[in-house]
This record gives sequence, C-alpha cells and structure tokens, in this order.
Amino acid sequence: MGVMATYSSLEEALPTDTEARLASFTELLATAIANAESRTRLAEEQAALRRVAMLVARGVPPEELFAAVTGRPDSCSARTSPGWPATRVITR
Repeated sequence: MGVMATYSSLEEALPTDTEARLASFTELLATAIANAESRTRLAEEQAALRRVAMLVARGVPPEELFAAVTGRPDSCSARTSPGWPATRVITR
C-alpha cells in the first residue's frame, strides 16, 4: 500500500488530466513492482529445482532427497506390488 500525491507551488491549477495521469503512472509502477517480485520468486524456484536436480544427478538416496526437498527428515521405504516395480512410500 502506498500514497501518490502531487503539489504545485504555482498559482495556476494543475492540468485537468493530472488525476488520470497519476492513476496511470501508479498502475504502471504497481505492475513493475509485481513483475520484479515475480522474477525474484521465479529465480528462487529455479534455484531450488537446480539443487534437487543436482541431488538426483549425484544419486542421493530417496530419504536424503526427500529431507532436502521438504526440510524434514521423514521416513522412506520401498515396497513392491505384483507386476509393478518397487514403489517408494514416504511417510510423515
């Protein structure tokens, strides 16, 4: 939230479209701020995905990968089903 204000020390009135121009500028500024925040968030998410990809590429065990992704050391076990490859089951 913020405030947009204008002031003139001249004796004459401000142009009649001043309010509309300030509103347009404020919207433009808000969009620029939102875009910058989105880019920052995207960069953080991409960095997190790169860290996960590096762990997978190094072949870390699923337990360690899960702990790295979630930030909590939970249990992870393997089970098999007839006709299906081993399935990892992660519990919290």
